[in-house]
Amino acid sequence: MGKKRNQAWMTFSPEPADKPPYHYGETSRKRLKTCHPELQRLFNFLIQIYNITIISGWRSPEEQDELYRLGKSEKKGGESKHNYTLESRKPYSKAVDSAIWHPERPHIHWQDEKSAIYFAGIIKGAGDALHIPVRVGTDWDGDLDVTNNWMDAFHCELLI
Repeated sequence: MGKKRNQAWMTFSPEPADKPPYHYGETSRKRLKTCHPELQRLFNFLIQIYNITIISGWRSPEEQDELYRLGKSEKKGGESKHNYTLESRKPYSKAVDSAIWHPERPHIHWQDEKSAIYFAGIIKGAGDALHIPVRVGTDWDGDLDVTNNWMDAFHCELLI
């Protein structure tokens, strides 16, 4: 005998299909490995709680110049914390771009500014809790108020 229509709520589960702890995919792991160890520590903490993806770690100056040319960055090649390298020329980005990874497509909700700002606050709070000094692209001046000039909600950078 089938369920009555008004009993459908009894099978509803508010739990998401994917539950923590989460894990990075291969591409995100590779991108995060190009970052400063403190950024790796911060984002390895966050992945335990949130399903996130690493959009960008280290970038070549040429990649940075292209983003600048397209109006997606205010920094030219060599000026961005994404372009930082050690003296050995090993990538050592002091910036990372990340986003919540949604199981449905599109996996990154680029136009959902409120969620991006909320997640930036989570990153900032986790950085504070772990004593990792970071600035997020929603609050460039550090006054805990959403910035009103250049909004880069997916960006996080070390202040060291």
